[in-house]
Amino acid sequence: MQQVSGPPFRVVAPLAFLDGLAHARLPDVGLVALGRDVLEVLGAQGAPLDAAYPDYERLLCSGTSPMTTVTSDELLRAVMDAEDVVAVRLDGDRVDITPPGPPGTLGFSRSFLLDSVRAARAEHVALALDDRSALSVAAADRPDDVHVLMPIHLHH
Repeated sequence: MQQVSGPPFRVVAPLAFLDGLAHARLPDVGLVALGRDVLEVLGAQGAPLDAAYPDYERLLCSGTSPMTTVTSDELLRAVMDAEDVVAVRLDGDRVDITPPGPPGTLGFSRSFLLDSVRAARAEHVALALDDRSALSVAAADRPDDVHVLMPIHLHH
């Protein structure tokens, strides 16, 4: 049973600590403690960085952008066969993955898109392009679990 106590708190963790978590054998249940001088996750301990937590909320789509939902497997197949940079077009209930257009157009990193779809760990993902042309990828059943891909401005 989960028990949360205390106010919400955000910390900036060192990359080495996060890398260690990614490769550690951690228990399924345990203490997570975050504070100005405390960084403990399931027995792994570190020190938070003295840095402001990023204002990531302003990078997320406003919710007014139309979303297109597709199966993760279908999207992965389309992206796996693509070039290193892809153009993503959302058309109603379709996602078109094409080679990038001429110089001056926008594209997205193929590997970042693959990573985002895989990290969603969902049967269906929802994609949206906002007014800055940032692409959001979210598990269709968990819309608050969002990955944001910034576009690449193509020069040649």
